[in-house]
Amino acid sequence: EIYTLSLHDALPISVPGTVIRTEPAKFYLDPLRLTEAPATVTRMMFSSTDRHGDPIALTGTVLQPLSRHKRGTRGLVAFAVGTQGMAAKCAPSRQMAVGREYESVFISGLLGRGFNVVVPDYQGHGAASPVHTYMSRIVQGQVVLDALRATQRLGLDQIEADGPVAITGYSQGGAACASAAEQWEDYAPELKIISAVAGATPADLYRTARFLDGGPYFAFLAYTLAGIADDYGIDPATVLNERGVELLTRIKGECLFESLRSYAFTRLSHLTADGRGIADFLADPQFESILRGQRLGEGRWPKMPTMLVHSKYDDVVPYECSRALAERWVGQDRKSTR
Repeated sequence: EIYTLSLHDALPISVPGTVIRTEPAKFYLDPLRLTEAPATVTRMMFSSTDRHGDPIALTGTVLQPLSRHKRGTRGLVAFAVGTQGMAAKCAPSRQMAVGREYESVFISGLLGRGFNVVVPDYQGHGAASPVHTYMSRIVQGQVVLDALRATQRLGLDQIEADGPVAITGYSQGGAACASAAEQWEDYAPELKIISAVAGATPADLYRTARFLDGGPYFAFLAYTLAGIADDYGIDPATVLNERGVELLTRIKGECLFESLRSYAFTRLSHLTADGRGIADFLADPQFESILRGQRLGEGRWPKMPTMLVHSKYDDVVPYECSRALAERWVGQDRKSTR
């Protein structure tokens, strides 16, 4: 074990964002562990809620820059990481501790500008179970908001209990950031969120799934199937053949780059029990309603300045996901002001 905090003995706490335990941590910028990030690093366990509103314990990493900055206050940024993998060992806090967090350069950039940063581990990371709820809209957003709440309650120097905060993330982190922005006013209105920046946001899993099937990044689709199936209590054996069930079982214990190598160019039709392809699979009423529930911008929009960024040439998440999300957000905001 890299750290001693264990979610297995954490008591459920009904107040989201409550700090349960903390411990000193490390953030290395290289896998040889030669260069540490210029920050004081604290790993924390804090309370949140799952998709049903039941209390759960999560972990995350709080980073305080060592260098002084000309701003009077350093502020606090929640950085939601992109896809890490399904296993507990893939948690950002663990990847940072061994110098393998591929988004280290972006986190370090925020530290270099004098910001305090909190990097939450998603539900299912930091523990052997339950399964990481990959791309489950509600809980991904709540994780970000509760990580901010907990960080402001730590009583650390230079982190104000009621100071301004911002949220950002890319890919899976973009979805978590956008979900947090949508839920903020109802779920955590006491937070003073002044802005949000979401990048390459997979706002529509229908578009994304069709884009990934049979391509080099099929692993992202498999992660989605594993995470959503577990979060919604679906037995994979009812829709997948033996090979498909074995793949989902195996992928739950893997991190990103291992999965990308193993499942590139896989087609869903080779994994389903009846040979159905991605189009028929997505049309199944059982999955149609679940996936529709993950769609961002459905009757919800951010109440703070929010920026969406996305390359037209993105080969993982279709550009149209972010463009359509922006249109839904703007359309709903305009209706609300009439």
